Amino acid sequence: MIGIYWKKFYVLNVRAFLCITMLVPLYNQAQKNEPSKEWRKIQSIPISSEVDAWFTDLQQTLYLVNKDEITKIGSPFNTVQSIKSWQSIDGIEPINPFKLLLFSASQQQICIADNTLALTGDCFPLEALEIANVTAISSSKRPDMFWIYDEVNSTILLYNYLTKTIVQSLYNFKGLLGLKGKITLKENETGLWVISDRNEIVLLDDYLNKVYTFQLAFDHAVPYKNGILYSDQNTLYFTNRYDGSKAVHKISTQETIKKIHVSGNQLYIELDQRIDVFIIP
Repeated sequence: MIGIYWKKFYVLNVRAFLCITMLVPLYNQAQKNEPSKEWRKIQSIPISSEVDAWFTDLQQTLYLVNKDEITKIGSPFNTVQSIKSWQSIDGIEPINPFKLLLFSASQQQICIADNTLALTGDCFPLEALEIANVTAISSSKRPDMFWIYDEVNSTILLYNYLTKTIVQSLYNFKGLLGLKGKITLKENETGLWVISDRNEIVLLDDYLNKVYTFQLAFDHAVPYKNGILYSDQNTLYFTNRYDGSKAVHKISTQETIKKIHVSGNQLYIELDQRIDVFIIP
């Protein structure tokens, strides 16, 4: 009789051990895919009300744009560069540690600058690509390439700036994805993220196939690893493809989040005339 009970006890414990063994990797994976709730602010950078826009690169360098003037704040030095021939600078995207994409929507111009903000002379004639109205660009994880989105034809292109060739293209882009409104693009190691101002986010693979769709109420959103960091009513959230949203940080209710941006393991949050920088654990 004792032998029977012992046998049942042994079987139950073996099953329990197997269940725990299977759950540990899943728990570890979940831990990797979501930021910790313990956030640490490392810097608060004052910005003037005259700043039109700001961007970051791969080395946590901050770029402040005031009309045709760009102020670079970061290691190893700070610098100011004025591009008098440009009416506006609407996008700064890092290609690699030494090169940046500069984009002007008003002039429909994309050029490459070095890490001192000096133009290298490499500009891209968008009319030669039969593009009428570029509204979004993004650097690519693939070397020497970047994404261009043309709103008029709803066309997305992957362009190799060294060979000056179109590597990929897709027409009726928003229609195929079922998106409306203004979109922004951002590619990271997970894929190409398409963010609509109508509270929809689509993740695409390297072949522009739809992988996942997020429908979230957000004010601002940026991709981070396998998911999205976003703000809603002055609270930061993180959600990934594998589980639901998690609140990660509460911002003072006296201030409004104006923009968020991720660079490496740092999150930049624009508030009233300052940018707070947090380490993402």
